[in-house]
Amino acid sequence: DQVEYLDVVNNTENPELGSIKASEFLAIAEQTGLIYKLGQCSIDSSLKFLSKLNAINNELKLSINFSALELKFGNTPGALADLISRYGINPKNVIVDIPEECLISSFETVKPAIGYISSLGVTMNLDNFGRGYSSLNSIPLLPISAIKIDGYFTKGISEDKSAQVITSSIIDIMHETDICVCATGVGSEEQYEMLLKYGCDYFQGHILGDP
Repeated sequence: DQVEYLDVVNNTENPELGSIKASEFLAIAEQTGLIYKLGQCSIDSSLKFLSKLNAINNELKLSINFSALELKFGNTPGALADLISRYGINPKNVIVDIPEECLISSFETVKPAIGYISSLGVTMNLDNFGRGYSSLNSIPLLPISAIKIDGYFTKGISEDKSAQVITSSIIDIMHETDICVCATGVGSEEQYEMLLKYGCDYFQGHILGDP
């Protein structure tokens, strides 16, 4: 039942374990195979909400995260296409974030799914960039508009010279190929100002608002 799945997603405060981190929750969902049902329920609810938002403002956009498993197996891309059609949504208002992990060990496996999603006319971003140290050579092979630098680099950018050099270099390289850069995990004014100086285009983090 869809409502039950939503209740499970929203209620991550366990009476015995306390607060459950989203990363732990999703890892278990992937291990048990529930990620497919949770993902489809999430996409359905999100796109239904987007259709209501677009009735008020037809330029508002929504980002959806796909699990690597959802891209390798299951019919999540097909479900996305059906729901975009069902709710009459402009595909340009949908942004799909795909995890960088897909490039490390299963790029050829997920390539058809990525190509299909791109054919829908949605915008695609590469999420968690830098977490898996994947090759920059893979970027030109992807139909992406932006990369999202992993919070690992952002977290240490104020003090770590290596993080500063790597982050500024990534931004320069991406801009050379007309790809925008979003920094995630921005939690301080100092981090924000430094990333702004490097030419970062977009920002996510507690400094702007809680998730």
